[in-house]
Order: sequence, then C-alpha cells, then structure tokens
Amino acid sequence: MQILKENPLTKGLHSLWKNQILNQLSIETDHLSLIHYVNSSPKKFYDRNAFDVYSNFLKLANSENPEILEVIINDLGQDINNANYILNEIDVKPIHDTILPANDLETLDFMDTQIHFNLLRIYESPFYSFLFIPAKYKRIKRGASAEGLDLYNVVEELKKTEFSFIQDVYNSLLRNGIGHGKTLPSQNSIVYTDKKGNSVEFQIRDVIRIFDDLVDMTNAFCLALRIFLFSKSESTTKPRFNIPRAFLTEELKTTCQSPGWQVLNTFEGTAIGNRRQLTVYVKNENRDFDKVRFYCFHTAYLAESLTQDYDRIFISLLSSHALPGWAAFNGVRLRELREVKTTNLTDYANVLEDNLIAFRPNVNLPKIFYRIGGMRDAFLISFGLQMQKRSPRFIEVRDSYHHSKGSYLVIGDASVVLSHVPQEDKVFFIRRNLKVIINEVKKFTTRQYSVFSVNNYLPVKYARIFIYDSNNRVRNLRHSGLIPELIAAIHINTARNIKTIDLINCTVEQTGAIKIYWHNNWRGRTRN
Repeated sequence: MQILKENPLTKGLHSLWKNQILNQLSIETDHLSLIHYVNSSPKKFYDRNAFDVYSNFLKLANSENPEILEVIINDLGQDINNANYILNEIDVKPIHDTILPANDLETLDFMDTQIHFNLLRIYESPFYSFLFIPAKYKRIKRGASAEGLDLYNVVEELKKTEFSFIQDVYNSLLRNGIGHGKTLPSQNSIVYTDKKGNSVEFQIRDVIRIFDDLVDMTNAFCLALRIFLFSKSESTTKPRFNIPRAFLTEELKTTCQSPGWQVLNTFEGTAIGNRRQLTVYVKNENRDFDKVRFYCFHTAYLAESLTQDYDRIFISLLSSHALPGWAAFNGVRLRELREVKTTNLTDYANVLEDNLIAFRPNVNLPKIFYRIGGMRDAFLISFGLQMQKRSPRFIEVRDSYHHSKGSYLVIGDASVVLSHVPQEDKVFFIRRNLKVIINEVKKFTTRQYSVFSVNNYLPVKYARIFIYDSNNRVRNLRHSGLIPELIAAIHINTARNIKTIDLINCTVEQTGAIKIYWHNNWRGRTRN
C-alpha cells in the first residue's frame, strides 16, 4: 500500500537517496539507512575490498548451506545489536575526519582517550562479532568444533582464507597491551606490552592508520551483512533470517524521519496474551492529530514490513507539548494486508487496536495553523531538494592549511576532491573549471576566519591546491604526497618573497599566472 509505505512529504528526498545509493553502492533498494554509507563520515570510507569479500562469503554460504548460516546469524542477534550500537557510537565521534594534534602532549592524550579506547572496543565487539559468522561457518562446514572461538581464534581461523587481509588491522600484542598490559610512549612511537612481557613497538601514525583501517573494514562488514539481511527480509520461505533490532531501528529512524517526527529507539517485549510486541519510541513535536495519525500508521507499517514476526506494534509518543501518548497496531493483520497487497485504505481501519490513538496536545490550535505549518514543511523540504538536484557538489574542498603573511594570505596545502565527475572527464573538468576551483578554495579558507578578522579580507597571493579523484579522511589528504589518487596540483604565486618549488614526476602546464602540475602516476592517467 503505497500511501502507507511512503510519506508524501519526504517522497522526493527518499527518491533522491535511492538514486544516490544506486549510483554509489550499485544497489537498487528501498532500505534508506544505506544512505549513511554514501554521505556520512566515516561510513562512506568503508573498505571496498572487505565489503566485496564479506558479501561474496554470505552469498556463497547462503547457496551452499543456508540452514547453517541461518542458525549462526539468528543465534548471534544480540551480539550483532551490541556490535552495531558500539560501531555507531564510535562512528559519530569527531575523531575520524580531523587533522592530528600538533604537539606531543595533545597527541598522547588523543591516543589514550580516543584511539586506544575505541580501538579496543571495535576489536572486542564489532570486529569480532562480524568475523565470528564466517569463522564459525567454516569450522562447521569442515566438521570441526566451533567451541572456543574467541577473537584470537577467529583471526587464526580466517587468516589463511579470503579474509587474510584482516591481519593488516589486527595485532594481538597491540590489543593485549591496551586491554590488560601496558603502553609506554616515546617521542614518536608507543611500546605495547602484554601480561607475559611480550612487546611490540608501533609508530603513532601507524597506530592511527590501523585504527582508521579497522573502522573502515568493520563498517564494510556491517554494510555487507545489512544488505544481505535486508535482501532476505521479505522472503516467506526458509531460511528465515532475523533482522537485528539495531538494523531495524536505524532503518526506521532514517525512513520515518519527518518534520516533528523522530524514531528514537525500539525494544522487544511481550504483550497481554503472550503476544510478541515491538515497541517503537517516537519523539513527536506535531500538534495536528491528522498528521500524528498518519505518522503512526506509516511507522507501524514499516516496522512490520521489516520484521514480519511481531504480533503487535506499539508506538510510544513522547512530546514536549502533550502528555505521553500511544497507539497499538495488530501486527498479524498488518502482515496479512501487506502480503495480499491491498490497495484499499479502508482495509487498514481495523489494524488499530481499540480504534484509538492516545494523543492530545496541551493546546489545540485552529486547523488553519496546521495547514500553514504543513505547507511550510513541504516548501522547505522541496526547496532543499531542488537545490541538491540543481547544484550537485562536483568540487568539494576538504582542507586548507593556511596562514597570513603580513598583507596577504598563504594557502600552503589545500585538498580538493572531484565528486560526481566521471574518471575519464576529470582532466578536462579541471582545465575548464580552473578558476572555479581556486575561488572555492579561497572561499573555504576565508570562512575559517571571523567576519571581524582582518585575515578574512586579505588577498591570497600564494596557493598550492592538490586535486584528488576520490574522497578520504582529511588527515590522509594533507601532506599525502604524490599518491595514486592525486590528479594534479595547482600553484599560484604572485608573492615576491615566496619561491615556488616544482613537483617531481609531473607534467607542467602554464595558464597565465597559474601552473598545473599533472601527476604522471595518477591511477586514471591512461584514460586521458
């Protein structure tokens, strides 16, 4: 029933997201939580190779021994929930897409409070839980015991398989030194020692690289499992894979998000009559009862379609301008109507228990105000959507390392990523949009200063801009050198007291006062 499956207010935005998911992930799907792997950092940096390997494993296992895979995944449901929650907690921390601290004290504090703690959390839960699935499957398949599969044994089980790349991000001495041993920092490195006295030394930058790669790899595993389970969610035949509640909650949060309506969390429970119940907690800031009623039906419909095995869907309404409210839906009846693909809205009249939505705002306003509010919400969403469609961000300035030098600004290292430009067109795009790229970098740089700062109004007399064909963390772009992703570097120098240093292994092209250094080892060079 399209009128319950889709929210007319957000239908256009969701259509745009589906196209972005299709273009970036090559997946045609209605599951909108995948959009976070397109436009959210660090999820969008997920390891493509790890994703392919994990996806291929799930497909192969599902074709070879689907019953074994079903039991493993369904039994691991709570562990997957915990793994996803922990991974999301770490993903939203402002530690991924940043420049590293400038001095030793801040660096060591960053390592202790952010890197070490979160590295251990990923090892112990998300990394372990997602890899437990292929490790246990492979043991069962060859007739070996699946007992004692702790993190160390999971890695040992997989290191000689297609998952051998996990050794790049896992070191037992590093893990044990952080977890129950000791760490001894020096100027640029840290020594990790376990309880038995075994030690290993890592450069600080290498530990941060391991952390970044571990996050990207684990996000790839999570994405692959999420896509696999979503693809099986509407199957009515065995095997029946249960969608972990964490995946369900994220999908509802993303799909149901509307002005004044936000899914907070979901919990499983038992209702009267020993019925399986899913409780969906919602923050509601709408006063219009008609709008609240539609959102309740919409949320219940989506919750049932994702789970298929709850007898009751209970919507708990939390609001700042109304007493706590609720609405209860018959999950069995919702499922029956969805499976017969009814097109009659009146058929849904009896899915609402007691025909009651318990919601009453503290103050009731005239309906004209609700209509005006609805028109405002529709305009804001539509306007933002049209701006995104008309002005895709082909040029994304990721970083600008700059300072003032008397009467002008110096941009010593700026990083620009070309998005949504085909690889074979990137060189032509740079030549055609040379001044646009430079102006975007200048605007990005001056925005770092207050409007009251003199630096905001100084001219830029020196700039060195590096242009890349793919996105990455800011700390991996700045001072990254002549990496394969580098297309070209733009140099502008009208300052008399700064000498331009030519880049090696580049072909120089002069355009007025602008020099373009085309990187000879750019990975896409053979296409141009």
